[in-house]
Amino acid sequence: MDVAASLVKLCISSCLLLLIYVVGLAVYRLYLSPLARFPGPKLAALSNWYEFYYDVILQGKFTFHINDLHKQYGMALHPCLTCADAS
Repeated sequence: MDVAASLVKLCISSCLLLLIYVVGLAVYRLYLSPLARFPGPKLAALSNWYEFYYDVILQGKFTFHINDLHKQYGMALHPCLTCADAS
């Protein structure tokens, strides 16, 4: 019984640490990052899944979607968090 209880505590601790990390990362990217001042969709600021959705699921529509985002937010869009060149 002690081994099973230890494993349960380990799993709960791991899940709690993962949750704290994900929430902390989201807060950093949305409010504390130097890139947080750029306008744009908040979902795109959180992760690269936004671009993945348009490129893979919608089969390459991200390039066209960027034009719509420029119309909505202006020319200063939130750059990709992992891109070296934000232009």
